[in-house]
Amino acid sequence: MEIKENILLKKAVIYYKDTYNIGDTVQTYAANSLIEGTDLFLDREALNNYNDEKIKLLCNGYFMAQPQNWPPSEQIDPLFISFHISGYYGAEKYMLNPALKSYYNAHGPIGCRDKDTAARLKSIGVDSYYSSCLTLTLNFKESIQDSGEIIFADAFLKMNNDDYAEHMIDRMVPSSLKSKVVRVKHDMDIEGLSVQERLPIAEALLKRYAAARLVITSRIHCALPCLAMGTPVYFMDLGYDRKNARKRFDGILDLMNSLDQKYFPFSSNQSYSKLLRNAGLYKFTGQKDLSNIIDWDHASNKQDPVDYHRNFIKEKVKEFFE
Repeated sequence: MEIKENILLKKAVIYYKDTYNIGDTVQTYAANSLIEGTDLFLDREALNNYNDEKIKLLCNGYFMAQPQNWPPSEQIDPLFISFHISGYYGAEKYMLNPALKSYYNAHGPIGCRDKDTAARLKSIGVDSYYSSCLTLTLNFKESIQDSGEIIFADAFLKMNNDDYAEHMIDRMVPSSLKSKVVRVKHDMDIEGLSVQERLPIAEALLKRYAAARLVITSRIHCALPCLAMGTPVYFMDLGYDRKNARKRFDGILDLMNSLDQKYFPFSSNQSYSKLLRNAGLYKFTGQKDLSNIIDWDHASNKQDPVDYHRNFIKEKVKEFFE
C-alpha cells in the first residue's frame, strides 16, 4: 500500500496593499492572530499573480477593487470565510460569473461575512452560508485597564461634515461625561507602510477600544471588534441608505445596538438631505434631547450570537489549517 507523505503547506492571510483605512488592517490582524504562525501576507488585489509553492490561505474580507484579477492562483488553497463581494467596482460582474460556480464549490462551502453575499452566491448555484466576520474572534489575553474614554470613532462618517458631527455629539453626551469624549478616525496615512508596520498600529487601536467605557461608531470594523472584546458599542446607521451601501450590513447589524436616521435630522445621503445638512439647517431644528438614546451608565452588548460566531469561525479555521 502506498503511503502518502503529509506535507504541511505554508499559511497565508490577506492584506490590502493600497488601503488608508486601518479597518482593513484590523481584519488582517484578526486573521493573523487566529492562525498563529503566518508565513505569508498576500495582497487582496493580486491573488491571481501568486506563482510560488502551494499554500493555504485564510480568505476573508472585502473583495475587491480590481475584480478582473479574480479568481486566485491555482497554487492557492483558500478557506473562504467572512467573505464579502462588493457591490462596487464591477465586482459582481466578475466574481458572480456563473462560470466560477465550479471554482467556488471546489473550495466550499463559502462562509460569507453578510447574508447578502451568501444569497448572491447561492443564486449562481454556489454552496454558501452566513459566517459573520472574522473580527468577532478578537481578544486580548492580557488584562486591559479601563481608560474611561467614550470614543466616537467616525460616528458620523457618511455625513462628511465635522460641524454636523460636533453639533450632534454635543447634543448626545450628558454634561457630566463630556470630558471623557474623544474622537478617532480610521482613515490614516498608512498606504506606504508594509503590513508588518501596520499591524502594531491596528493592535494599539484595538487595545484602546478594549479599554474604552463606550464606543460609538459608523465603522463595522470598529463595532465588531468591540463586540468581540466586550466593549459596549453603538453602531450609527447613518447615511447608508443606498442599496449597495447596505449589502454588507445584512446580518451584521442584528448583532449590535444601533441608532438610525430617525434620531438625527438630515442624516440620509439623499441629495436634498445633503443640501440641507451642508446649509447648516440642523442647527435650527427642534433641539430634541439626544442624551437618552444611549444608556451611558449600563450599556451592554448582545453576547450570545457573538459567542456562537466566534466559536464557529475558530473551529473552521483550526480544522482547515491543521
